[in-house]
Amino acid sequence: MHAYQKSKHGTFKNIHPTPGREHRGLPASKRFALKLKAGGHDKTCWEWVAGISDDGYPNFHDQGKTFRAHRWIWMHLVSEDLPTHVELDHICMNITCVRPSHLQALDRSRHVQVSRQQKASLKANEDSILVGGNRKPMSIKELSYGVEHGLPSILDGVRVAR
Repeated sequence: MHAYQKSKHGTFKNIHPTPGREHRGLPASKRFALKLKAGGHDKTCWEWVAGISDDGYPNFHDQGKTFRAHRWIWMHLVSEDLPTHVELDHICMNITCVRPSHLQALDRSRHVQVSRQQKASLKANEDSILVGGNRKPMSIKELSYGVEHGLPSILDGVRVAR
């Protein structure tokens, strides 16, 4: 239920607007970027700070559909063709990270194998700090998206900013 307040001009305004409505009308790529922040132990992850599913993975709504956020950005910055049988592995092991260079496309069996190896490696080195994903952008699209939206972007060891 929304609360309304009468203004001095006799019109009513909603004093408790529906959350998320302020971004209506913006292009999907801009709405997506508004839901990201620098994260991970080395601050190179693009962490999702909006809707999370019950299993901990980020969700993004676009054109009436719900997408896994990391799949959505992959299809927009890396390859539009991402079949449903292809899974994206988080190299940085941060499931809220959506940065394309921190992801790798794998088939299901390879993804399971890589995940087991990562978990075993973590267990064997519990005291060490896990190094994040690839620091270099996967594509010029990723680099320009990161720079345009103020996200961590590094090229040849130099942090790139707008």
